[in-house]
Amino acid sequence: MGYVEVELLGRSDKRNEMNSILAHIGCTGPYITGTYPPEHMERCIEQYLLFNSADMYVLTDRANIPHLKKRPGVIPVALEDYHSDKVERFNAVFNYGPRDFWTVSTTRLIYLENFLRVSGLQHVCHFENDVLVYFNISNYASVFESLYSDLAVTPCDPDQHTTGFMYINDYKSLGHMTEFFIFELARLGVNSMAQQYGVHMINDMTLMKCYADKFGISNMKTLPVMPFGEHSNGYEQFGAIFDAAGWGQYVTGTRTDGPGITYAGHIVGGVLRAHPEYQVVWNVEDGLRFPYFSYDDRQAKLNSIHVHSKNMCLYMSKGCE
Repeated sequence: MGYVEVELLGRSDKRNEMNSILAHIGCTGPYITGTYPPEHMERCIEQYLLFNSADMYVLTDRANIPHLKKRPGVIPVALEDYHSDKVERFNAVFNYGPRDFWTVSTTRLIYLENFLRVSGLQHVCHFENDVLVYFNISNYASVFESLYSDLAVTPCDPDQHTTGFMYINDYKSLGHMTEFFIFELARLGVNSMAQQYGVHMINDMTLMKCYADKFGISNMKTLPVMPFGEHSNGYEQFGAIFDAAGWGQYVTGTRTDGPGITYAGHIVGGVLRAHPEYQVVWNVEDGLRFPYFSYDDRQAKLNSIHVHSKNMCLYMSKGCE
């Protein structure tokens, strides 16, 4: 699929809806080996289509495209068409190797940047391919645009912001952030950057937190992950919360443990440890299941769950097709 085709698709009769973008880049390492599209990404797309009619772009290795299930409104995009010198600049200052998990998880943001630049798409959402969404994103387009001028992400802990759910205004918003990554890594190196910014290591999540610490007031804000407290900004407008990691770890577990995991240092885990009476419950509405955070005789809807265990079928609103 070439540049012109994607540009035209981005200006379809769905121009008033908020598009979403997934990414799956083949790599080697402890988390992903090879390039074949994972089943959990297909489940992510299936759940998305249950509530959303806006186009979803899937940015992935060209070799993966024939293996993606064909669905109306799901548009595969060949990653190789959006390679840029910025990817090479980043790889030159990052220590993990070009096909390492941490490298591709960060360079996907550069590929996203270039895809948005070429296609002209604006006001989009990006989330990881093991995330389930439980709402129509386009219904909240005006909320996203009024609250966030550039980027918004989900905060996880004092070290990390995640793309459990992410709002992107345009390619320039991403470009400012990815240039910061390269500049600081070139200036400091991986180890010194971690020390200077006080994070445990350098990866995409800690790099976004470093960026937020420096530019957050003007360039990066956070989505609400709790219905109360300092991490609830935007809850009133959305009427719901988003998941960075902690809700998914508590509800679905990880690849090796859980459910019921609550990490002490995480925003969500800390609250759940302090209040063991709080829980996540499932309500059925029009035959579909939705997760809610139940606390103090109140309930807050979860707009998304980051399913670390990859057991997507157990937590989808209709189960698996």
